[in-house]
This record gives sequence, C-alpha cells and structure tokens, in this order.
Amino acid sequence: MAWLAGIDEVGYGPMLGPLVVSAALFEVPEAGADLWDLLRPEVARKPRRGRVAVCDSKELHKPGDPEPLERTAAAFWKARDGATETTFLEFVAAHAFGADALDGYPWYRPLTLGLPFAGDPRDLATHAAAVRAALDRARVRFAGLRSSLSDAREFNAGVERAGNKSDYLFEVYGRLYRWLWEHAVGPERLDVFVGKQGGRAFYADKLQALFPETFVMVGEETKESSTYVIEGKKRRMRMSFVADAEMKHFPVALASILAKYTREGLMEAFNRWWGEKVPGIKPTAGYHGDAGRFLKETEEARREMGIEEGMMVRVR
Repeated sequence: MAWLAGIDEVGYGPMLGPLVVSAALFEVPEAGADLWDLLRPEVARKPRRGRVAVCDSKELHKPGDPEPLERTAAAFWKARDGATETTFLEFVAAHAFGADALDGYPWYRPLTLGLPFAGDPRDLATHAAAVRAALDRARVRFAGLRSSLSDAREFNAGVERAGNKSDYLFEVYGRLYRWLWEHAVGPERLDVFVGKQGGRAFYADKLQALFPETFVMVGEETKESSTYVIEGKKRRMRMSFVADAEMKHFPVALASILAKYTREGLMEAFNRWWGEKVPGIKPTAGYHGDAGRFLKETEEARREMGIEEGMMVRVR
C-alpha cells in the first residue's frame, strides 16, 4: 500500500470570508494509482447530473447553488470510517485547524446549518454509499480530510507577522504539510501534490525551515512543477508543487472541492446572519467588487453593533 495526498486552497483573494486550505489523504493499492480510473463509474471526472464528480471546484460550483459541491464533499466525508457528524458546524470542527477561532465571530456562533445544508439527506446517503462501494472495490481508503482556516482577524494578523500575503499563505499550507508528516508518513510511500502558490517556483528553503529535523532534497524546479523529497528518521515524503494540479491529480481536485464547500458553508452562515441584521441585503461571495457594496450597506449596522472593520475585512 501507498499514501496519496492533495492540497489546494480557496478564498485567498476575497476581502470577506475565510481562506480555506484543505488536504485530502488516501491509502491506495500502489504508488502512482490513478483514482479517477480506479473509482469509475461511480465517481466521474466531469460534472454529470446526479453523479459524484471530482474535478476543479470552479467547474463544479454554481454561484448560489452549493448542492453540486456538497454532493461530492459531503459524500466523501460520509464515506470515511467513523463519520458521525450531522451538522455543518460539526463537520468544520472535526476537520479544520482554526475552527475554534470561529467562536469569536458573531455570524458563526449561531451556525445551525445541517449536513447536508443544500441538498436532500436521502440523496447524500445514496451518493455516500456509491462512493464507499467504489472505494471498497478498488481497495482504496479515504483516510481523511484536514483543513486550515483563516478568517479576517487571523489573516490580518498573519500577514502582518509574516510580512506579506505569500509568506503567510505558505504558513497556512504548512500546517497541513506538518499534519501529513506527523500523521500519515511511515515506511510506506507518500506522494503529496499541491497546487502551485502564485508564481513561486522554489520551495526548498521554506520546506527546510518547516522541517528542520529532516533533509530536503530538490528534484526539479520548473514553471510547471517543483518536486522535493523530505527525508527524516524512518519517514520520507515526496512533495510536488504543480501548475493546474486540480486538473491533473485526483486528491488535489477533491481538496479543492472540500475547501470550496467549507468556505461556501461559512459564507452561507455569514450571509444569513447579516440578512437578519440588515433585512433585504443581497448576499455576497466576498470578492472585491461586491464586497465594497456589502460593506457600504452594512456600515450603519456595524457601527451600531460595534463591529470593527478588522473583524470582517482583510487588510490586503
């Protein structure tokens, strides 16, 4: 057996709402296994009506309709061993570093979304059963999901501490690199695929600083792919930072979907809360163009409730 993991992020650019970086981890029959091939026909590579699809989350997501994302994200979550969560908040608390910080935001404290919150629970049970059957037949185990959250206050403080957004983004990713190293790496082979972070091509120095107890060996460093082997006592992990990784590697595509679903659920809670405080306000996805409109329309309410801008708005 071997281990295969993918990591991707959603929400790096918006002014409002959290940054979510997610990792999806699988135990597979052999190194280099193609999960798209092993899990078909139950799992499709492209969005298809009524099917569980694993692809770039941008292909799957329909603005205002998180059900296609939920079909995949929640089905894989429910298909894992020991899944008992029945609410979205339990789902977030079970898999996310930084989930405890959500208690400091008034719009997350009353979070009462179910799991699922966008689709029919009966449909989710059907999809989860299909995913579980495909995994069992292929002798593949979905070993887990882990995410790293950073909302406005944490993001702003992190950028100030790191000096810039890029270095802070690596720090948020780094929590998941360490999680994989400490909880998944053993004598079996572990391959980790990560979506390239902006235009960065060189990661060796940062990886060495993150793993000071190891030796980081450079494989290749090109525009398309940067590959490293991290070697320690009885542990070895191969990391590949790949352009358009969510289109090339199944675990990265799934991580992209899991991250997007987590952010969408939190934005749903955010918009519901503000909809009660400012009746008639149009929901926002948090991106720059619409965020300005939303901030203007909530300005009076924020002032009356004493909500500081830094609690809600990212500075960079």
